Amino acid sequence: MNKSLTYWDFGFDEYMYLATAYNKGIKRNAMVAQAQHITEYFLKELLNRQLLNNLPCMSGHNLRSLYDAVADTGIDIRPIRESVMALNNYYTHTRYPGRGAFLAKDEDIDSAVKHVASIYMKVKDLLK
Repeated sequence: MNKSLTYWDFGFDEYMYLATAYNKGIKRNAMVAQAQHITEYFLKELLNRQLLNNLPCMSGHNLRSLYDAVADTGIDIRPIRESVMALNNYYTHTRYPGRGAFLAKDEDIDSAVKHVASIYMKVKDLLK
């Protein structure tokens, strides 16, 4: 337990949980919010490795703000922009009742899992 845990560690663990459940045929509403949360961890890891832990976006959950902050560092994450933006706002709309709330359908879940997988692969490659 001496190792300090990172955003990557938590994101990877949650990604493996999501991927395992999805590959077993499980499709539930919470999965789209989980995909957003995993993406948040991965983007925060990129910022953390640049020693940018005090940026305002690090205490928030908006993927657009996190994406922009990472892009501002010069890290080329343009290939995952579409995937990041597709996952933004799932958390609020699929976890809480109110205006804009909905339960994710199979196609939403399929799309979210596809997007988070591409984000995982790109971030993994950047962290090598």
